[in-house]
Amino acid sequence: FLGVDKFIDCLRPPKIDDQRAIEVMTFRFLNDYDSPSCAQCVKFICSVDLESLVEDGPDGYKPVLAHVAAALSEVEAFVLRDHSAQMTSLLQKRRPNLNSDKILTFVRRCVRRQVEAALYLPLRRKILLIIQPFLTRRTFVIQRAMAILQQAPPEFFLVLPQASIAMSLTRAVKMFRDLSIAYLPADQGQ
Repeated sequence: FLGVDKFIDCLRPPKIDDQRAIEVMTFRFLNDYDSPSCAQCVKFICSVDLESLVEDGPDGYKPVLAHVAAALSEVEAFVLRDHSAQMTSLLQKRRPNLNSDKILTFVRRCVRRQVEAALYLPLRRKILLIIQPFLTRRTFVIQRAMAILQQAPPEFFLVLPQASIAMSLTRAVKMFRDLSIAYLPADQGQ
């Protein structure tokens, strides 16, 4: 009795939304081992040597990201070339009021999301291990700057000392309003 709603959903499952329908279709194309789209993904993932693309310098990781971005675009174009007609017709049946440009944009976004998942997820560890040393230096610089800013007095941020020691937020807001009205010309005070 308590689980009857689950059985009803199984008998008549609710309709999935348009985005999920296109993404599920794309997922099947990319993960069906007999499909050319899947073969292209597997070939890229198994053959790519991301470490060899790393360059010297502070932005040495960018060629890795550029290579992955190019592969994403290539697989996306491949899937769209082979399957966009099927996805477009499905979306036209589901949403007859959309024009062809909106349908194409919608399909491309859904395909891109699934292609990113198919290529990036298996490579994410490698990519993060490559990027991490480059970004670690920048992270320390940001952390140092944040520590300095935390120790800065309120005057450094152009906040009057009276506002920083206000007993309540309401008083501080009133003080700022009084200051802005007092210092701004009458036409800008509003």
